[in-house]
Amino acid sequence: MITADHGNDPTWKGTDHTREKVPLLVYSKIIKDGRYLGERDSFADIGDTILTNFNSALKANEIAMNSAGSVEQENAMYMESLEGKLKKLNSAWQSFATSTIDSDWIKN
Repeated sequence: MITADHGNDPTWKGTDHTREKVPLLVYSKIIKDGRYLGERDSFADIGDTILTNFNSALKANEIAMNSAGSVEQENAMYMESLEGKLKKLNSAWQSFATSTIDSDWIKN
């Protein structure tokens, strides 16, 4: 949701709150066609929507945090495997070969 906290009458000098309407743009995967949401009487329904979805956001964050540890564990197990150790050795060899070839010792 994107909105403003107060209207902004272009004919009013200064930045004081005015009674102009404010935009309310809402995005959701479940809204397939754009539509007019109508005029709101207050921001209360916006706050309610945020609070209703807050637990979903917390749950998604918890899942993401837990999966990060899982990925680290899987990577650690892979790096300890024979294939992981061979890839590490290959990477070290390539780094050594590249730095040796680029060194002045080989060029001279």
